[in-house]
Amino acid sequence: MDKIRGMVWQKTIERSELEHYQNDYVIISEKMVAGRPVIHIWSENDPANGFTRVEPNLEDVFFSHIHPTGTTLNPVN
Repeated sequence: MDKIRGMVWQKTIERSELEHYQNDYVIISEKMVAGRPVIHIWSENDPANGFTRVEPNLEDVFFSHIHPTGTTLNPVN
């Protein structure tokens, strides 16, 4: 987890915004909380736009290693 510490950011969004965020950010995980998507993204820099830096969990580590595009993100190589 140390390899991605400081690079995981979280934001709660509206369902209608999900596609926009999928196009603009590297989403490593998402879950529904109270009917709204909570996304975790990977970014070396502060993405601003209301994201909060969070401690990575095991799911973040796994999905940052096996990115949905079939590529592996740099931190866990």
